Amino acid sequence: MKLQPILPIASLVAALITTGLYPLAQFVALVPWGTGYVLDKDIFIWLVCIALSIILTILSVLFAKGIYRKTLIIIFVAGLLILPRSFATQLGNQIRNKAFVHLAESSKPLIAAIENYKQLKNEFPKSLNDLVPEFLTSVPGTRMAAYPAYTYLVEEQGNAYALFISTPNGSFNLDEFRYSSNGNYPDYGKYWEPIGEWKYYHE
Repeated sequence: MKLQPILPIASLVAALITTGLYPLAQFVALVPWGTGYVLDKDIFIWLVCIALSIILTILSVLFAKGIYRKTLIIIFVAGLLILPRSFATQLGNQIRNKAFVHLAESSKPLIAAIENYKQLKNEFPKSLNDLVPEFLTSVPGTRMAAYPAYTYLVEEQGNAYALFISTPNGSFNLDEFRYSSNGNYPDYGKYWEPIGEWKYYHE
């Protein structure tokens, strides 16, 4: 009987970890620093997940101290482990999507510099370094901690040029974020979604 409260309390710790780590990892890895990026309603969802974990734990402990009902405790523990985690996954994915929407928008000056180079010199730059200093003061990065740099390719798969970022989301993952100048996007047999003028390929 003394061990009954330990199970829901341990479940609370596990639920808070699973609730917090995935959204936090996405935020730290992807959100550009110094941009005034705000999560608005996402923060509210996150707090609801944590509050739900605490409420379910209190209820399960109360039941454990009162009439012992193993079935009810199992239900509460399952709720702690499953419900907050599902919310956390949704929240983490929302943060990830917002970050790539922001990246597609912030990449427009780089694409404009490439196009201006073509207009002035009648050819596309061989590398992004060719844009400096005439068209850009420095070669821009993505400002994402996990995926800091663009890869630039000339005459790639039917395009005058392409920009892409390898964006693995976890171990052994081959996600990719790509911009193709002529709109010729490769068919990897993957699910993809448009984000602005870019496409995000999911493994």
